[in-house]
Parts: sequence; structure tokens; C-alpha cells
Amino acid sequence: RLVVACSLAAAMASSPGGTTAAAGGTAAAGSTSTGVASPAAPWPPATSPDATVQDLHREYWNIFKYGNRNAASHRWSTFLLDRAAQMTQERLELMFSGFCAVS
Repeated sequence: RLVVACSLAAAMASSPGGTTAAAGGTAAAGSTSTGVASPAAPWPPATSPDATVQDLHREYWNIFKYGNRNAASHRWSTFLLDRAAQMTQERLELMFSGFCAVS
């Protein structure tokens, strides 16, 4: 699974086909003027019975706003951890299997 996830992430980096917040994606959680993180907006794949790691891959351009994913697995992690309260442990583990943790 790791090789597939790394290959998918690399392929997505080369083509801007991911969704954007305006096109139905979900923007990452922001921070307030006090620097405190605001809660993440509801992410439908967190609770959808049909969710797959492809739902996470569709968020590519929301997670990597400038297309650069080098040494940035922490961005995938942050996206998921910001939404962890919306998911079961099994769903969170599924989503964490969807990207290369060492890239």
C-alpha cells in the first residue's frame, strides 16, 4: 500500500486535478487572530460509509496549496488529525494508509 500511495501522490503532484474548496473540497483548518487553531469544517468522508483513501487524495490541492509535497507528509497528517474527532479509529487508520509517510 505504501508504494501505491507514494505513486498516487507523485501522480497527483504533476496534474492539478484535485478538488478545491470552491469545487467541493474541504479547506484545511485555519487559525484565529489569536493563533488558536479553529476546528476543521465537517469532512463528509470522515463519516461516509463508502469513504476510501481516494477521498483523501481528492484533497491534494487543499493540503498542498502550492503543489509542493517534498518532505511534507506532516501536511497529510495535519489534515487528518484536524479531522480525527469526526472519524472512528478504523477510518482514521484507513486514511493514514493513503499516503507515503516518508515523503
